[in-house]
Amino acid sequence: MKTRAGAGGVVMAVVWTVACGARAPGVCGDDYEATVADFDCLLALPEVKGVRVLNRCGAQPAAEAILRDGAQGARFPVGTILQVIPTEAMVKRGPGYDPANHDWEYVMLGGNPVGSRITDRGRAEVHNPVGSCLECHAGARDYDFICAGGHGCDALPLPHTALEALQRMDARCLPP
Repeated sequence: MKTRAGAGGVVMAVVWTVACGARAPGVCGDDYEATVADFDCLLALPEVKGVRVLNRCGAQPAAEAILRDGAQGARFPVGTILQVIPTEAMVKRGPGYDPANHDWEYVMLGGNPVGSRITDRGRAEVHNPVGSCLECHAGARDYDFICAGGHGCDALPLPHTALEALQRMDARCLPP
């Protein structure tokens, strides 16, 4: 079913886009390519099972439910951004971005109180100091490559309390 937004809705979408430097929620089309404007203070994002989750395409409730329920075979909606620590993120791209890996883009970030910078992004070639992002997430293929709750991934080498501390220490959350 198609709906049509009135002129007021279109104007509000344009105002949101210009003011926020990002697409208006729900206005993504078939793909979502994240920009530095999408990566701000990690603590401002909703948390589900220790993972910070944001959907830039108007599907926040669905993204949170999939993460919370952890159902085998569920797929996150396009525009979902997931982060556990401030320096790494996963972005759900549109169909065809990387079908073999459920269209996830891996993003490495740097940041300070003024904002973020993307230091690397892509598919299997993106690495952190431990190894390839995809190699770590491959065990959770049946869970849309999300390791929350185990799902076949090796345990992170840090306890949950250390991951929480890293989230609280996000430099982007500090005053400039």
